[in-house]
Amino acid sequence: MADPFLAPPPNKNSPAGITQLKELLAEQGYWKYDITGTWGTRLTHAVTYFQQTHIGEDGKQLKGDAKVGDKTWWALRNPHGAPQRSNLAPSIPQGLLGTERAVVLAKALAEHAKGVKEVPGGSNRGPEVDKYFPSWLLKKWPTKTTKGEAWCAFFVNWVVTQALGSRPWGGYIGSCYTLWKTSRSKGLPIYSGGANLCPGDAFLLFKTDPDKGRPKGGHIGLVLRVSEDGSQINTVEGNCGNRVAVKLRSTSDISRFVNFYGDKGHSVDFERGLVDATDVSGSGTR
Repeated sequence: MADPFLAPPPNKNSPAGITQLKELLAEQGYWKYDITGTWGTRLTHAVTYFQQTHIGEDGKQLKGDAKVGDKTWWALRNPHGAPQRSNLAPSIPQGLLGTERAVVLAKALAEHAKGVKEVPGGSNRGPEVDKYFPSWLLKKWPTKTTKGEAWCAFFVNWVVTQALGSRPWGGYIGSCYTLWKTSRSKGLPIYSGGANLCPGDAFLLFKTDPDKGRPKGGHIGLVLRVSEDGSQINTVEGNCGNRVAVKLRSTSDISRFVNFYGDKGHSVDFERGLVDATDVSGSGTR
């Protein structure tokens, strides 16, 4: 019997390939619908989100285009563990010490230092991951082996709550789009980069422009450091490679940034410069 992991990448006209793709996505918590069937909008969004949160064999971020090539196929077979780990000791930029931003980033980096990850990989659950979910949601899952939900937004909610004692946007929100929309309704500054970019802000990736309607899926994390020219950022984000990870992203890939501190951008002169991290640029959603 042929090894299914040696099968070529599926195409949208290959029922067997699509079934195998859905099975692998389901194992990682990215697919919860029928395994059989044709390619559709739901599968496009599921593949895109998987690509936004995983790297390929070359160590670079998968391109978020929903095209399942060799790099995505490799990541589907190596979705967690050492291949997706960021092995570095990141630091908070000088100039943020004593501010709310520094406290938030310190809490997020503490989770990274712990090596928080899903157990088992692909479950969206784990002894450390479960604490990010609100109690009302955990009660819906009858056992610890029940698959959880995508947790990038829950990670941001938990970090900010632990660091600041409350959430500037209000409720404990697990949807990236709802969190963005609620932040906008609260009057929190939302921008697309440029001079306002500052460590501690949240970044959001969407497949489509959220101003033109509700996008499917999405990904969120925190800005850790900013390059000298503002073209790249280090991030600390949950549910990236099935773990809390520190990554490198191009600002041109980011759909929106949210400043939830009320300080009108970088009101302090923070240290610029990046730490060495896996480059996850290329998952742009614009």
